[in-house]
Amino acid sequence: MTGHLAAEARRRQTARYSFYGAVIVSVIIVGAWLFVRAMPGPAVAVQRRLTDETLTWRCRNNHTFTEGGSTRRLPCPECGQKSDIEVVYACREHGEKHAMVRMTRDESGNARVSHVSHRRGVWDPVQGGIPCPDCGRFMGTGKPSPFADR
Repeated sequence: MTGHLAAEARRRQTARYSFYGAVIVSVIIVGAWLFVRAMPGPAVAVQRRLTDETLTWRCRNNHTFTEGGSTRRLPCPECGQKSDIEVVYACREHGEKHAMVRMTRDESGNARVSHVSHRRGVWDPVQGGIPCPDCGRFMGTGKPSPFADR
């Protein structure tokens, strides 16, 4: 009879351990789910729109004014001439270079620099970067530039 009681005790103990094991596994699964659910997703870069930026514009008559960005050439408030955006770029070898740029929208609808001018009246299309007028190497933006992320 004692063998029968011992076997019954082992079955109860096994059942108890199985129950406790199932509870522990369930708590771990629920805890992991709550932890993963609370984790923030991947950070999405804030996209600035060109119209959110206040830029310096310059017309042919050298009048400057500040206005929001645009892919259109804005009229100068003083003389009415069409104006372009003035930007400072930096060459590692030759330092800061002032340039005039014109913007366009790409296939995705994002604004990008389409043409650059380092000399009055001479416009070059932009293919991948703004070249230094002295050495031809691509330049980075100089000073705080609204085009630093573009």
